[in-house]
Amino acid sequence: MGTKNPLNSRFCGKTTPTCSQGSINESELESQLKAELVKLEISPNFRNWALGVLKRQNATESADRENVMRSQRKEYDSILAKIDNLIDMRAGNEINEEEYRRKKAVLTAEKSRVYALLEGTDKRVDNWLEVSERGFNYQRISTYERKYLPHLVRTTS
Repeated sequence: MGTKNPLNSRFCGKTTPTCSQGSINESELESQLKAELVKLEISPNFRNWALGVLKRQNATESADRENVMRSQRKEYDSILAKIDNLIDMRAGNEINEEEYRRKKAVLTAEKSRVYALLEGTDKRVDNWLEVSERGFNYQRISTYERKYLPHLVRTTS
């Protein structure tokens, strides 16, 4: 490699006849860089600060998510109670079949909509887990690797 800056991805093009460096393929270069990068560490002070930030963000995320879930679950339970009441009304001949079918269609559509919201909030848990794990893994990854070799970061975390 005949570059002046090791952070640059240019390789020696053998334009100078006196260059004695051999060529290296990308995968070998990445292997060599990876071997050096794993030796680097993030300072314990920074790591502790970052984990503290993550812990505070988790408390906020948890509280926000709990409020959303509580609201959605309340709405879902209300719809289930209406469905139960609809069945009781039909069984007691308080409403005719046509009215029952119409209300049933509305309530089942509403139930499906709210259930999808609950599932979306459940996915929020999975997303937050992923973000948190990236934060945990981040402390193992060097600054050089994050800045100049982001494709390696994806494969190591």
